[in-house]
Amino acid sequence: MKTLILGGAFGATLGAELKARGDDRNRTVVGADGRPRATRPLLALGPDGRSPLDRWIEALTKCEETSDLNDAFVVANKDNVNEYVAWSVGDGDDAGDSSRERRALDRGNVLCNERGVDDARAGPARDLLFAVETSIGEDDHVLVIDGGRAPVPGFDLAGLMARAKAAPGRDVVARVSLRADADAADEVALELKPAAPGSKRVAPVADVTRVVPFSEPGSKTSALTHALGAATLLRASTVPLLRAFFAEAGDLEPARHSFGRFLRWLSTRTRMCAVALSRGDTFPLETAADVDVADAFYHFYAAEEAKAAVSLRPKTKLDRGPSLTSTTRREAAAAFGAAAGEGDARKRMLADRFAAADKRCGDARARALDAALDMEVLLPTFFESRAHPSTSAAHAAE
Repeated sequence: MKTLILGGAFGATLGAELKARGDDRNRTVVGADGRPRATRPLLALGPDGRSPLDRWIEALTKCEETSDLNDAFVVANKDNVNEYVAWSVGDGDDAGDSSRERRALDRGNVLCNERGVDDARAGPARDLLFAVETSIGEDDHVLVIDGGRAPVPGFDLAGLMARAKAAPGRDVVARVSLRADADAADEVALELKPAAPGSKRVAPVADVTRVVPFSEPGSKTSALTHALGAATLLRASTVPLLRAFFAEAGDLEPARHSFGRFLRWLSTRTRMCAVALSRGDTFPLETAADVDVADAFYHFYAAEEAKAAVSLRPKTKLDRGPSLTSTTRREAAAAFGAAAGEGDARKRMLADRFAAADKRCGDARARALDAALDMEVLLPTFFESRAHPSTSAAHAAE
């Protein structure tokens, strides 16, 4: 298994937008030509200032199949390659953090596509082919991650891999449900096989029957409710087809839509399935407004996480009950002594039972925390709070 994080976009338009309104978090870099640009995978987001790339690396290390970062690569362009190298060697506030060695990629795993802002953009599919031909090879499965999107905390790559094992021989994409107000300009719609004939419901793992890039004029996507997520697993047998695709399609414009067009081409030649993940959502970072939304969500999540942790903190105050006379205390001590053996045995039995349950299901407190931070609840709540900020402020005041 190899992992490729796509980070070769120039970010000139986003950089200019952020700089024009005031770049207060050092999210832009001014190049030698005097133009600002923003490297989306390295944007500081949330109260901790962690970047999307940091969050993707965390997700990779928590998944058994992708935890070996020697097999993970980032595609950069010649304008931002030094930023990725500085990140990889820990050039920053956490440079002295020993855990950095386990999180960051080796600088040799940063691949430069040799394109600059004045060159034609390579595009994600062309960057994938470049990585395959120069470093990754064609002998392994390749997990492709859109580094230009910011993942929700705890992005479930392990769930994606587990479902991929249940779908042998098929390429696997993470899918997301389209919000009614979502901007469709940069999305790729998926038509999925229903769970039963005539049903509108689709299974958690569903075959892809059609891929429809939104960018194409006349695309009929109004009836489609799912879109391509930020993670795609290409089987080793599929990787060599990249060359055949470009030999047939040539250079694509706009290049940023090339990966969606490749998947559409691929879906007519191989079997592909789309999986639903409990934590599989990401935030686009195309515009300054997008950056604001992602930043606000990480602040919102941190606040909710802190509240949940406090609510689940063990209570230390004990209710000692009414004061007892010395006679009552002696009688209670005698009764306790008689029942101590039986009580200790019951405690051991209950402890063993709880330990067995935790082994099967995980730590009870961790399960409760996961339930409190359920993305199916938090994401709608977050977007609702942005739609009605006065209501959100009232809740915060409470």
